Amino acid sequence: MKKTAILKKLENHIDLIYENIDSISSLLELDLEDDTLCEMSETFRKNLEEAISENDTCNYTDIVEYINETY
Repeated sequence: MKKTAILKKLENHIDLIYENIDSISSLLELDLEDDTLCEMSETFRKNLEEAISENDTCNYTDIVEYINETY
């Protein structure tokens, strides 16, 4: 598979992850109207987003850079 195809598929999957995170947040924060659950949802979302973009061990940018350098 070509590098551009791999990167495009990866980007599409990351977009789907963010869409699902949004859906989870909407369910927990808007549909249930529970302040504690809302706070938990915000923390959960923040942690997931940090894991994807800011994790020191490995994050999305690290993966993209590796693919660009290796393939």
